[in-house]
Amino acid sequence: MKKTLLLILTGIYFNVHSQLYNAGTLFEVYYDVNPDTLLNYNVTPYTNETFGLNLFGEPSDDIQFTARGAVSSSGSSAYISVTSFNPNLYLLFGRWDSVFVVGTSTWDVTKIAKPLLVTEPIDAPDAIWETGTLYLTDHSGHSGGNKTVNDFVGLEKFIGIKYENNGSFSYGWIRVKCPGEDSCFVKDLSYSQISIGIDEKGEGSVQVFPNPSKGNFYINNTDITSFDAAKLSLTNMYGQKINFSYEFKGLDIKIITEDNLAQGCYFLKYNSDSRNFSKKLIKSTDE
Repeated sequence: MKKTLLLILTGIYFNVHSQLYNAGTLFEVYYDVNPDTLLNYNVTPYTNETFGLNLFGEPSDDIQFTARGAVSSSGSSAYISVTSFNPNLYLLFGRWDSVFVVGTSTWDVTKIAKPLLVTEPIDAPDAIWETGTLYLTDHSGHSGGNKTVNDFVGLEKFIGIKYENNGSFSYGWIRVKCPGEDSCFVKDLSYSQISIGIDEKGEGSVQVFPNPSKGNFYINNTDITSFDAAKLSLTNMYGQKINFSYEFKGLDIKIITEDNLAQGCYFLKYNSDSRNFSKKLIKSTDE
């Protein structure tokens, strides 16, 4: 049984990769897999369930989860794995697990995805990135060698992902919940918009205040004479455009949001031939 989810990256913005991206943080692109997709296996009868994710508009799935269970005279397959089919999309590697197979006098190894807990960094300096297949659980065995891999069993955990294309990068996570060795839920995912490895012109000097705000926001340290406020856009976490207006207040620009704008995270973006920046705005109901 195969299920597929298609997500298209909605924009490219210029930024230097200088921050840590943390598991569970909502980035510019977010998707809630609703209802949560369950993958589970049963070795009797044979099971082969897959769930595909198309994140970056490739002709086929970028990532595929597989739950496989089978038993035969030669051994058993009992695992849940995640595979990157896109050579530009990497999965965060965790560790090797090895079991000695008596019947063949060899070591059977499993490459396991790193199980990130909420707030743990995705792009830590020691991160190891892999394409191909990594495992969440593995209880396969043959010839006297039986694996016991339960790295993702228990609490909700995150799989780190990195997309790289011609010097451009995007980091993100996929949240999974594995209540047992034979079942995992794919719950939701989020990833940053592609950041190109050159500095934004003047971006570091642009400030938005107050942030968080109960109502309106202000942009300061802008060159009003060359600033085209018509090139501003405001979107929510799903990439949907939010209506707003603006007016000049001295050297600042006042961003006027609708009174019924819901509490949450939004992205204010500016894109012109001479300047590009993106700022995260937090709408709050607190004083």
